[in-house]
Order: sequence, then C-alpha cells, then structure tokens
Amino acid sequence: MEEDFFVRDEESLIPLEVKGGSNRSKSLRELVDSPKYPQVRWGIKLADANIGFADNVLTMPWFCAFLIPRMLKPEVSSSVMQWYEPEW
Repeated sequence: MEEDFFVRDEESLIPLEVKGGSNRSKSLRELVDSPKYPQVRWGIKLADANIGFADNVLTMPWFCAFLIPRMLKPEVSSSVMQWYEPEW
C-alpha cells in the first residue's frame, strides 16, 4: 500500500492522495476500509474531479487543496462524514 501524504487531526490519521486525473484510489480505499488501521477513519483525494464524499473518502479538485487545514479543524473533521448527504 502506498499513500502520497498523511495529515492528522485531533482524533485520526488521514491519508491524502493526489491523483493526476480522476482515477480511482484503490490504496486509499483499502486503507480507510482496513481494520488494521483504526486511526484511519476517512481519507482525502485531490484529483481532476468535483467535490464529493463517498465511502469515507472526501474528493476535492486540486485547486481546493488550500481548504485542507480548514477540514482538519475539530468541528469540521468530526462531522465530515455527514458533510455530504445526497438529496436522492
């Protein structure tokens, strides 16, 4: 398994993957889903893609990288999994 970066908030270790396109992030999903790493509860993927949240991975376009420190604040990171709820 390989990840580009790791960042930390008060409660968890967050893998951050930077993709050259809008490719899938197999290793990021494996890390988030693995019971071997209980501190990894969610991950961030920067890609040529729209903003979205699925399977505990927050996807953001590259130009939103400046928002990562804001996403790591306790009041945001603790509720990031409820942040994106589709209306369907």
